[in-house]
Amino acid sequence: MDAISLKEKGNEEFKRENFRGAIDFYTKAIEISNDPNILFSNRAQCYRKLNMWEECYKDALEALEMQELNIKAQMLCGQALLQLSKKENSIDKVELGIKRLTRAYSLCSSQNKRNFEKDILVYLARGKKLLWLKRKELENLEKRQLFESIQKIEENNKSTPENQKLSNLEELRSVLFENEQKYEIPDFMKDPLTQKIMSEPIIIPSGESYDKESFEEFTKTNGLIDPKNRNMLSRGNIFPNLTLKKIIEEFMEQ
Repeated sequence: MDAISLKEKGNEEFKRENFRGAIDFYTKAIEISNDPNILFSNRAQCYRKLNMWEECYKDALEALEMQELNIKAQMLCGQALLQLSKKENSIDKVELGIKRLTRAYSLCSSQNKRNFEKDILVYLARGKKLLWLKRKELENLEKRQLFESIQKIEENNKSTPENQKLSNLEELRSVLFENEQKYEIPDFMKDPLTQKIMSEPIIIPSGESYDKESFEEFTKTNGLIDPKNRNMLSRGNIFPNLTLKKIIEEFMEQ
């Protein structure tokens, strides 16, 4: 059986939701194919369905090394990086995942392929929310570690009275943690032009979101261009970011 036939068999198994069976056919096709780019992204999609994120990431990356313009591979790579980042005390994979998803979205526009856009917007919004949560988590971890280090130093300090030690630690706790529960708007919910929370977010081909009102004000002065890279835009490539709007509304209700 040739690579094309094996790919078709894999596609049939995927439609039947027999993802492991599809993986077997795609793997055999990869072994004999002269151009396995699409096969790698197809197999990555199977791994995604099975929540096998390491394997999904590796296959998506293989596909991208062969063809950087592969929208599906960019999207899967971004999704996998976001999932893998959840187990780490780092924002590196989250940031890279957002970068991959943003690239996937921009490719949809340049290749005029709209079928992935809705899903990509959902993953982008989740990624930006995850990035904000990760940053807060790491910031709080650093504060706790700092407090514990100073607490040990105070406990071992024999020259300071006990009541003064307690007072010092309470003051330090107040300085470090007083803002933890305060209302804070995540950066990804703010309009890049005004730094105010967006009420009607729109998204442009670069993957950047803006508040509709501020973007329209910008275009009156500058023309219909991307505010960051200054590339020309068309109205047909600017859409409401309904996923982000929903996240902002839920955040404001909390």
